[in-house]
Amino acid sequence: MQNAGAGASSGGMKKKLMGCIEAINGGVREVIICNGGKPAPITAALQGNGTHITKG
Repeated sequence: MQNAGAGASSGGMKKKLMGCIEAINGGVREVIICNGGKPAPITAALQGNGTHITKG
């Protein structure tokens, strides 16, 4: 998980992925990246929308 997304992303997404990696390595079970510009982004993420990242 250490280098996941390092070569496949750039700009703001790269920073998000690095934060996800740090959270997962710190013990967080799942990280969800969602579009905060859409209505009810947290509800949508919990219903399966967005990018779900887990250690596996």
